Amino acid sequence: MPRARIPADEMQRLNSLRECCILDSSPEKTFDDLTALAARLCDAPIALVSLVDAERQWFMSAVGTEAKETHRDSAFCAHAILGREPLVVRDAAIDPRTFDNALVLGPPHIRFYAGIPLRTGDGHALGTLCVIDTAPRDITARQLADLDSLARLVTSQLELRRLNRVLSQSQSQLQQMHTRLNEIATQVPGVVFQFELRPDGSSCFPYASEGIRKIYRVSPEEVQHDATAVFSVLHPDDCEGVVESMRISARDLAPFRHEYRVQFPDGEVRWLYGNSIPSRQCGEVYRTRACLCDCPDGSGICGWNRTTGF
Repeated sequence: MPRARIPADEMQRLNSLRECCILDSSPEKTFDDLTALAARLCDAPIALVSLVDAERQWFMSAVGTEAKETHRDSAFCAHAILGREPLVVRDAAIDPRTFDNALVLGPPHIRFYAGIPLRTGDGHALGTLCVIDTAPRDITARQLADLDSLARLVTSQLELRRLNRVLSQSQSQLQQMHTRLNEIATQVPGVVFQFELRPDGSSCFPYASEGIRKIYRVSPEEVQHDATAVFSVLHPDDCEGVVESMRISARDLAPFRHEYRVQFPDGEVRWLYGNSIPSRQCGEVYRTRACLCDCPDGSGICGWNRTTGF
């Protein structure tokens, strides 16, 4: 049996296989159940979920054999992944494609093979779900259809594993970016934040740097979903003006620049100056990215404002 040609998408195919992080992993019941069902439905003594690696085929799940892998040169599955249709060999001993194959001449003495490519959504065949017999035979259309259905389930599980890994990597990268943002934000006088005003009038701070503890005497977590604690300390004489400035900014998507006071329960009054860039999310949610700092003299010019001109 000649070695199967290398697929045109071999590099991308192997990358997709690596992204699944499943090669040489421990057996998993989900795959073992599907393999056992394939053997039963096709009345076959051997069934495999075979993944075709660069130089080998590795059996992620196997029924009827103790083998864990074979060389790719002798793999029927290496041929099966080249096409989109099932590969069926009814008698490997006389089939010109397979009669001299090492797995036909020696253990496990394959005579019958039917394999369905495990093709991902982006078109790459990672391996096959296959059934094998040591006697020549045929496979019914119903059995082949059942095998195809099971192969799609195997592929779905592989895709889910790959997507979970990509998601995990994305979450890790996002956390690293969030950490760097916080490190930068702590060097900025005042507080850097994102503010959202929803259509129902409720609001929140999805992100706020640690500086909000000093500016508003609240933690970032306290106002992440509800901004009530911030609005509760707005000075009574300035509250209406702040709300009106926000309304105009939301209506016109104009920058919010406002100087106002906050008043705390212990009687302390503090001047603040805010500068933000507005946007609209999903057509309705008003969102701003802003900086806010102490403005001791009520001049609208903070320490960083004097330095940067922002």
